[in-house]
Amino acid sequence: MGEQEAGEGEGAMIVFPGLTLRITAKPNASLRTKNRIRERGARGFVVRQTPTSVIALDNREGILLMGVDDEVPEPWIGWLPTDEIDMEPWIEGRTKKKVNTEVIG
Repeated sequence: MGEQEAGEGEGAMIVFPGLTLRITAKPNASLRTKNRIRERGARGFVVRQTPTSVIALDNREGILLMGVDDEVPEPWIGWLPTDEIDMEPWIEGRTKKKVNTEVIG
């Protein structure tokens, strides 16, 4: 899979495999999504596959992520629905600007 542009206009970003992101849950996010972010995302997530329709998410658009954790020998890898999350590039020291995650395609 290649690159996909997330968002429109100012604040848009390119999402591609290998990119490290800070993920936050939107207010409407499911408990599963909130828990995965809280439990597995303290040091960010690496994009494994760009947003696509996912059967396991009832054909909703999802992004395949891998949790970044230096202390876990086998990191979590799983799908999160893009309509339940906000994404921004991971920058040490914490980036404050949110990026619209609506995918153009």
